[in-house]
Amino acid sequence: MQVTRLRLTNFRNYASLDFAPSPGANLLIGGNAQGKTNILEALSILSTSRSPRAGRDAELMRFGEDTMHIATEVHCENANDLTLDVILTPPEQPAPPASFVKTVRINTVKHPRAVDLLGQLQTVGFWPDDVEVVRGEPSGRRRFTNTALCQLSPQYCFHLAQYRRVLEQRNRLLKIIRQRGGHDSGNSLSAWDEQLVSYGARVIDRRIRFVADLNERARDVHGSLTDGTERLCVEYRPNVPLDGGTVEGIQANFQERLIAVRSDEYVRGITLAGPHRDDLTFTLGEADARTYGSLGQQRSVALSLRVAELRLMEEEAGEPCVVLMDEILAELDDDRARRLVDLAMAGRQSFITSTHTRRFPHAFLQDAAVWTVEDATVEACG
Repeated sequence: MQVTRLRLTNFRNYASLDFAPSPGANLLIGGNAQGKTNILEALSILSTSRSPRAGRDAELMRFGEDTMHIATEVHCENANDLTLDVILTPPEQPAPPASFVKTVRINTVKHPRAVDLLGQLQTVGFWPDDVEVVRGEPSGRRRFTNTALCQLSPQYCFHLAQYRRVLEQRNRLLKIIRQRGGHDSGNSLSAWDEQLVSYGARVIDRRIRFVADLNERARDVHGSLTDGTERLCVEYRPNVPLDGGTVEGIQANFQERLIAVRSDEYVRGITLAGPHRDDLTFTLGEADARTYGSLGQQRSVALSLRVAELRLMEEEAGEPCVVLMDEILAELDDDRARRLVDLAMAGRQSFITSTHTRRFPHAFLQDAAVWTVEDATVEACG
């Protein structure tokens, strides 16, 4: 899978860009705030339907403009080529300030849901804040899991969306019950429980298999990245007790867990059991990487997770993924940087940002297309 053309209109600091990247490594060189990372962000949006950086779509719009367009052409090795578009326009009806309508087109056909982009252009991004997946809050680890799984499995994405919808409704009802002093007239919560358990068990079941596959690959990658000096183990920590790993067993345990925490839920007004409270753990040998790992070790774990995700996606899709790497090599020593280049970029199209070329292996630079990015213009070097 290769991006053959990327067009940007009023995206971030780009008024207009028409970029035809190399099918191999594309090294984007420039100072801060020139537009390097914006190119990676645009490709990530076309892949996942969401920005890895922005909280709201309005943040993607070039200042002073009211429309935005991201478009790409993609060559696939084992499927038909693609064109993908994401467009933001003002709403036709009165709406809150900074509200926009998002339109998605796949091969010029308009799709009603942005998530229909998932699985079309498959990318894996290596971002500077990936280390927070290891050392940060559980929400970041759930986000990592959900983003990867939504690209791997549209069915998972559907179950997760339905679970979140039910969770929101259930939490709204719990707040009402709390306001009533903890009295659930007519046992109205039970209707939401059934749906929560049904969708939640399927989310948990898919996460079990994903983490098992991720662990197997991350362990091998980490061994290569650290020259065999560290052994990584990734484990799933579900909030709901598992029972033999079957969906039915998970549903039964989930239901029991909801009953056990019911009185606390009435007091707090929120749902206290379910996959929205899951976590992952990362151990190096016998030590918890989050608590006892150095920053360098935590970064290596985060890199191993991304390469493992990359391998899983390629096994599922039967296509090489596109690699997005934002200022990552600057944080690594020369030996680890070389190992990462070999693990993540060989045989794949990649987009790598950096302020200079000094940290890149000479052999890599000989084969890479080097581009200078300055004031939202991209030009080939040499």
